[in-house]
Parts: sequence; C-alpha cells; structure tokens
Amino acid sequence: MKVIYKFNNGNGATICNKCRTIIATGKKVERFYCDKCQKDIDDINAFYELVERESRFNRGNLNK
Repeated sequence: MKVIYKFNNGNGATICNKCRTIIATGKKVERFYCDKCQKDIDDINAFYELVERESRFNRGNLNK
C-alpha cells in the first residue's frame, strides 16, 4: 500500500487512503489513514481477533 501524496498549489498534502481527507500538509508523512478511519480499522481488527479466539475455543466443544 502506498501513502497518497498530492501536490496542492505547491504545498504537499498527505491524504487518507479510505476517506480522502487531508492528514497533513507540507512534507510527506508515513500514515495511511486519518485518526477516525484508523480507529474504525482497529475496531474491526479487534472484532475479527475476538471471533477467531472464540472459534478456536469452541472448536474443542463440537462433539460434546
């Protein structure tokens, strides 16, 4: 995945890969998402980790 960096009338701007809002102006930063989108992605990842743990725990209880 690449950081989206647009030239904005001579000033650079780093753009969120998901919602396309400006993260930072000036020099390029190594962030892919704004704070809001990063929180959403972290919440989704936490949910999938929880589902994965539950499925592994319940796998041993299938034949009882």
